[in-house]
Amino acid sequence: MILLAITMIDFDTMIIPDGLNIAMLLVSIVLMYVRHMSLLESIIGMFCISVPMILLNVLIAESFGGGDIKLMFVSGIALGWKYSLLAAFIGILLAGSYSIFLLVSKKINKKGHIAFGPYLSIGIFIALSYGSEIISWYLNLMM
Repeated sequence: MILLAITMIDFDTMIIPDGLNIAMLLVSIVLMYVRHMSLLESIIGMFCISVPMILLNVLIAESFGGGDIKLMFVSGIALGWKYSLLAAFIGILLAGSYSIFLLVSKKINKKGHIAFGPYLSIGIFIALSYGSEIISWYLNLMM
């Protein structure tokens, strides 16, 4: 429900409220224990996507909002590094596809912005729900 609230608010305002990120933090801590994730895996999950997002934001001004970075940071606790990478990948694919559609249909120009949080939320939900199946499927493609 938190991810749904983030999606709706971010679509509407292009802001992810800190209160929802704090709620996600609490849920992520519980999920870390429920999923029997090691502390190291959670710590790596916190930083493996959020740090590159911060660096990109430094290099390209306003490439990500602070709420998006915080969302990936707190969800990394529950996801760990493997599922954080998967969630970000899914979010980037979805947001990229939608952005291409907007560019082709001339509804936005190259300097336009879209809310990225909803796509990250979808990626996080899919990674939490089906992450192991998706990763196993992908690895089996390579063999």
